[in-house]
Amino acid sequence: MKKSFVFIPAMLLVLFLLNSFVLKEKEGVEKPNEEGQSCTGIKLGDKWLIDPFTKDPIAEVEINETGILSVQEAPNNGKTPGKKVNFHISIQDTNTPFALSNIQVSEYMNKSVQEADLKTILKHCKAGDIILLILSESGKYAPNIQRIKVERKKGDGKC
Repeated sequence: MKKSFVFIPAMLLVLFLLNSFVLKEKEGVEKPNEEGQSCTGIKLGDKWLIDPFTKDPIAEVEINETGILSVQEAPNNGKTPGKKVNFHISIQDTNTPFALSNIQVSEYMNKSVQEADLKTILKHCKAGDIILLILSESGKYAPNIQRIKVERKKGDGKC
């Protein structure tokens, strides 16, 4: 009987320590970038599609949306956007098995740009595709690839 009075508190202490360790590991995994990397987000015109500080890894645009896309560093002082970042554009066809083939946007093929016309990119897309903005300077920014999912026009009633 006396052994159980020692055993139960000892087990509770061990469980508490394990739980604390797991929570600290989880917090470490959720960090958006490594030391020395700048956070980036996607802007469409003046609006953030992906805020640099969000944990949501993918933005969404409608198939008929227009505007100028850019990838920018996190805002300095919380208000002024940081500098624009160079990126390459590719489209992931979600209907292709295992998403092995990416479609290149001819207007931006083999070019690193700081801005791109969304309407030009969407000419090569269909609903469900994912636009990949691949940052040119790998290792300097996080995340290295920004994703935008192309959605069907809202309210069109199609399934």
